[in-house]
Amino acid sequence: MTSPLLWTLIVVQLALGLFDIVYHHEIMERLAWRSSQRRELKLHGARNLAYAVLFPALGLFELRGFWAILIIAVLAAEVVITLIDFVEEDLSRRLPASERVTHTLLAINYGAILALLLPILVGWAKQPSAVVPVWYGIASVLAPLAAAGVIVFGLRDYFAARRMRRLVLGNAADLVRALPSRQSVLITGATGFIGRRLTEALASAGHDVIVLARNPAKAATLQPPFRLVTRLDQIANGLGGPIGSGEQWISWIGRDDLIRLIAHIVATPELNGAVNGTAPVPVRNADFARALGRALHRPARLRIPASVLHRLAGDLADELLLRGQRVLPDKALGSGFKFRHETLTSALSTMLGDMPRKACDAELTRALEVQQAR
Repeated sequence: MTSPLLWTLIVVQLALGLFDIVYHHEIMERLAWRSSQRRELKLHGARNLAYAVLFPALGLFELRGFWAILIIAVLAAEVVITLIDFVEEDLSRRLPASERVTHTLLAINYGAILALLLPILVGWAKQPSAVVPVWYGIASVLAPLAAAGVIVFGLRDYFAARRMRRLVLGNAADLVRALPSRQSVLITGATGFIGRRLTEALASAGHDVIVLARNPAKAATLQPPFRLVTRLDQIANGLGGPIGSGEQWISWIGRDDLIRLIAHIVATPELNGAVNGTAPVPVRNADFARALGRALHRPARLRIPASVLHRLAGDLADELLLRGQRVLPDKALGSGFKFRHETLTSALSTMLGDMPRKACDAELTRALEVQQAR
């Protein structure tokens, strides 16, 4: 284990793995918030557990006899988990090209590590069983730090996979029940948060869905059947803690209610002009952060100062984050539309599981006050 080449390859593996987790899993794909990736997250958590054992074991000790055989078994298990993960990724999502390249580089580099490491472990396995403390300089410093890092990411994946059991989407087709049968609908922005659910709802209900998307790879992850158009010449925009003072209004709406409202508008010809797609009970930013924190069982105390946002975005921070409007859906309610979730707590409780009864009662009281004031 004194080979500089071996430790260099291990450091490269760590760097590539960190890039893959942060850039691909967290930023691009947001795996922790995709219910379809629950099994993949569980595999990632199991693999990180293996790394949490390997890094300190190889960086701080010389393991002989039985202990060396045990490390070889952990390495073999890690390889099996990775192979299963490759299959799961191909079955459940379309990987970005950069992620495939990164995985290829990780596999090549890991093969080189095993080619150097396995002969050492086999030699140790032939000796009497013992655990001998060693010191490899900077490598022995990095090993426990790397172990701590993979434990953090592993726990995140584990708890994200558990949380996904609480995510309740319901029958998408019911959301567009107000539409007449067999409509032809063109959707732009279908790969976004609202667009995905709208596409799913219309396709599930048997409507003819035409998706306009710039990125065919992302569109391929939508629920079929639909027709894909990538160019206009081939031929309904898919609609942490408090920010600043937290007093600005947030006019929110549950995604499924918005899909139902879109269908209601299409099916109600007498509705003219703009229709506010917001729930009847807007909330302050601080209240929104607290409610979301309760739903996710996470603290929501870390406030983002307005001065920081002004420094980063200038006047745009006021327009996008620090000012809000108390928008009410008067036209939608006047046309007979019924919201499933008038309050934020109701929406979050349905999506993420039951919330404390005290919070629900307080939210209901505020909703009644708003209705009476109207």
